[in-house]
Amino acid sequence: MPGQTRTSGTRALGLSRSGSVLTLTLQRPEASNAVNAEMRAMLLGALREAKADPSLRALVLTGAGDDVFSTGLDLPELAVSTPAEGHQIVEELRAVHLALMALDIPTIAVIKGACIGAGLELALHCDLRFARNDARFASPGVTVGIVPGGGSILRLQQLIGAGAAQALLLTGSVINAERAFLIGLVTNVIAPGAFDEAVAEFAGYLAMLPPVAVRELKRLLRSSSHRDGDALALESAEAMARCLAEEEAIERLRAMFVGAGPDTTVH
Repeated sequence: MPGQTRTSGTRALGLSRSGSVLTLTLQRPEASNAVNAEMRAMLLGALREAKADPSLRALVLTGAGDDVFSTGLDLPELAVSTPAEGHQIVEELRAVHLALMALDIPTIAVIKGACIGAGLELALHCDLRFARNDARFASPGVTVGIVPGGGSILRLQQLIGAGAAQALLLTGSVINAERAFLIGLVTNVIAPGAFDEAVAEFAGYLAMLPPVAVRELKRLLRSSSHRDGDALALESAEAMARCLAEEEAIERLRAMFVGAGPDTTVH
């Protein structure tokens, strides 16, 4: 990917930018990247900043280390929480998920190793999920007496269907990357040797897509869950008109079908 790489962040969240691609790294390796209060706050702040940055074209969310994305909520933090504090924790998670989905750029969860509980919830709210072939997935809350609190049940059903979602949630069982791909939970499964290069190449590809079209698509995809067919069709037509009003779309179409020579259109 072009551009200078810049890295910053805190103990709980790393930020690295290469060109127009921002990478957020869940960064608590001593706790298997468990999502604690600091990480939730830093994620929310970083996502809000990303939303306001017109120069960004893609966002990658991943976990520090070579064998874990995230094992979920910080259980020691949760174990000493009052019911009110527990409610606050899931409200913070939901705010992070909504901020992820509100971005007008493509988002990719890059998953190595364990992607469990609240870690899986984070990945679910990205647009795409790339898994290394040793990745494993579970939502084990039921086995300890809790449920996903961050609004991910509907999202899971939308992605993999009600039956597969029920099996995953009600049993708390672990599935491997191949099974996750077959049910639609992940977008791609890649061998370890090619993984980092493939992710970087694909993020760079997304960053080169016309930003207006990406933004309009993301808005339409968000609308599709609560609009009827007629309303969505009207909104789609308006979005298409906005795309065609952009010079970049016309230039790309001319290059493809008219040629790259000078504009000879009679005005």
